[in-house]
Amino acid sequence: MDNRQRLRRTDVIYSVSYSDNLDHVKKVLEGLIAEDERFLITPEPIVRVNQFSNSSIDFLVRAYVKTK
Repeated sequence: MDNRQRLRRTDVIYSVSYSDNLDHVKKVLEGLIAEDERFLITPEPIVRVNQFSNSSIDFLVRAYVKTK
């Protein structure tokens, strides 16, 4: 089994209000990833604004886990 088969990428979109503090949202999401031992440090997780929707701002959270 090569390295690509041992990793699984997870992509999750979180929608927040336009009135939310985006720096705070990003720090909270990064903290949740850092505290969960299932997520790998390498490749480095990504937390970023993905889209400005009509009624929300959508964050992309991308992190990797090991497959069993």
